[in-house]
This record gives sequence, C-alpha cells and structure tokens, in this order.
Amino acid sequence: MEVFACPECNGEVEKKKNFFSCMLCKKKYKIKDGVPFFYEKEAYLAEMEEKQLNEILRNLKKNSMDDFLKYLEKTNKKWFEYMTDNTRGNVAYVLSPKKYDKVLDLGCGYGKVSFELARIFKQVYSLDITIDKLFLINELTKKLKTENIYPLRANAMELPFKKDSFDAITIIGVLEWVPEFNEGKPKDIQLEFLKRMRDILTPGGEVVIGIENRIGLQYFMGWPDHNNLIGTTLMPRFLANAYSKARGRGKYRAYTYTIKGYEKLLKKAGFKHIRFYSPLRSYRYPSYIFDLKTGNTLKYFIKKVFLPKSKKERYMRRMVDFVPSIFLKYMSPHFLIVARK
Repeated sequence: MEVFACPECNGEVEKKKNFFSCMLCKKKYKIKDGVPFFYEKEAYLAEMEEKQLNEILRNLKKNSMDDFLKYLEKTNKKWFEYMTDNTRGNVAYVLSPKKYDKVLDLGCGYGKVSFELARIFKQVYSLDITIDKLFLINELTKKLKTENIYPLRANAMELPFKKDSFDAITIIGVLEWVPEFNEGKPKDIQLEFLKRMRDILTPGGEVVIGIENRIGLQYFMGWPDHNNLIGTTLMPRFLANAYSKARGRGKYRAYTYTIKGYEKLLKKAGFKHIRFYSPLRSYRYPSYIFDLKTGNTLKYFIKKVFLPKSKKERYMRRMVDFVPSIFLKYMSPHFLIVARK
C-alpha cells in the first residue's frame, strides 16, 4: 500500500497485521475486516436506514451472489436495480485515452463505480466515511472475485495519501456536500478540497467530477435542490441561505455552480484542460454522455432518441423546445467535469 501516508503528519506508514503505524508520529490506524480505518469518528451517510443496510450486508455474507440478487429483487427493487445497473461506471470513459494504473473513487458509496473502474484500471482505492458501505464493498470483492479494489475509511479533508499517488480520481456527488461537514465558507472549503485532490494526482492525472448544474433546466421546472427546497439554486447565495434557515433546513451550504463557476473554481485550484460533458439520465446513471462543446447534438438526442422514464423527464423533453441550442449546454441538468493536473 505504497500510496498511504499518515493523515495527521503526512509521515510514512507501515502495515502491520491488524493496523497501519505512522513511522513519524507513531499513531496507529486499525484494520477491521480488511478495511483500513484512517478516520475514527462516528458518521453514517446513506440513503437508507442503518438497520436496513446491516440486513443487506448480513444477507450478502451468508448467501451466494445469485441468491443475494434474488433476495434484493424480492425485498428491495430500488437496490436490485442499483446492483444490476452498470451505467454508473461509464464515468471512466470521459478520461483521456492513456494508461491509468491507480484510481481513487472518493465518496465511493456502495461501490458500483469502483467495480466498473476495476474492469479497466489496475488498482482502485474506494474511499468513504460510512463503515457498512465499505464492509459491503469488501464482501462484494470476495463474491465477485475482484482482487484490485481496496476499500478504506477516511475523511475527504484529511486524506491518508502521499502526493502524486493517483493517475485519476472520481468524485461523483461529493463536491457539493463537502462544506456541510466542515467549518468555513462553502466556496473556500470546496477550493481547498480541490487543491488537495490536485496534490495527490500524478502529473497529467485527471479528476472526474459528477455534479448538478446550478442553472440546470430541472430547476426552472420546480425541481428541489439538495436541501429539498425549490428555487434556491437560482437565488443569490445570501438569499438562499436566509430562505433555507427560515424553512428550518439550516444554512445553505451545498453549493453548486454554472459552467463558468466550475471552470473558475478548478482553475483557481490549479487545474487545466477542463472539459464539460452532459450525462443522461444523470451523473449517477450516465447512460449517454455528450461533449458540451456544442448543444446541437444534445438537443437532437433529447428530442428524437431519449426515452423518458418519469413525468419529470417528459416535462424536461418538452422544455427543450424553448431553449435555443446555443444556450442548452449552459442549462444541462448535470455535468461530468474532467480537469487535468
């Protein structure tokens, strides 16, 4: 594990039987069920209740993969679709065509992106803060006989890695949430986070960010934001913050940006060669990915090829008629952004 460094002092770490030990500050980091713990505080971030995730994990451990999928199909359709949908890994195909050995999937969740990346790259490090998600990934690596995925627990702002460790980093649905768990101005925290991503990339390495567009078409149709409030992404930040607090949702800190906003933030963090893509259905499920150098191809696809699966998607397809092609790329609901060190 030559990529690891102590998150406290950045010293060299040495792997023992059941822990990593920092050779400089002597701090120890336990290894539990094959998962290194570089972060010890309690934290649970998941779409389902902890009890439900524990039950899924127990079922996976005691059954074969086929029986596990049958269990999911009967008890949890949403999770069954998640486990059998391979489109999440399509984010890998926006990377430049070059050799990548080590990839970090930061905020890996339940590992779907990690497993798709593992088909392409030699080593995939799956980082998350929720313990049971990592245990789930670890168990899946055994069931699927995948030997090149390495789950670990760490804080995104206290990374346990040496500089120049990774050829690529995927950050899918993470950047907007970083300010929620750290003190300071949201934009400053996001900038510092991106600078740390750049530090651990190899020269010429690339980061892939999956995130919403602040002025995405969906928000003009009344879709809620991360705080489950309508219209806040389109408001000035101070007004969105006041409105969020008035509605009892706390401070407005999950910042998203426009194309120009993301470009400015990434350049300030030291990135270059920034490219924008529009993923359909979303950055989480990118069945189709369009280069946003032009909006013409995207408009044609949405109108003539794309098959809506929900009422919201049908409304969005109708809305496209009212948006000139030249502006459509600026109103893409989601982005996949690629930036190079």
